[in-house]
Amino acid sequence: MIGELNIDDSYTSSLADTLNNFFNDLEEEIPTTAILNDDDIIKLIQEEIYEDEKINNDNNDSEEPALVFLDSAMKSLQNWMSFFEQQQISEFRVEDMEIFKRYLNLVKQFERKSQKQVSITNFF
Repeated sequence: MIGELNIDDSYTSSLADTLNNFFNDLEEEIPTTAILNDDDIIKLIQEEIYEDEKINNDNNDSEEPALVFLDSAMKSLQNWMSFFEQQQISEFRVEDMEIFKRYLNLVKQFERKSQKQVSITNFF
């Protein structure tokens, strides 16, 4: 097919050279390091997934933190307090529970304030 092109034309000659170079490159053997077994393939895929996740995590670190809503904060704090109360080791001191209770009360106050109905006259 390349031989049928008119090589006297400069554009056709350039196209023929480019096509010849392309097909010659396809005939070259591509060197490989070794034949991979199933375990090697799985390891390569896991490494690629790990690198992708690492890149995504690095990108997420530069973003602003997600907004935490009051109800979510309150539920999390209540869960933490329940966990804290269930611990039997000395590092979890009962006195520290008072701090968590104060923060829970503070979050509850914020929630009550956010649920107050605003008078319609405040908008005009």
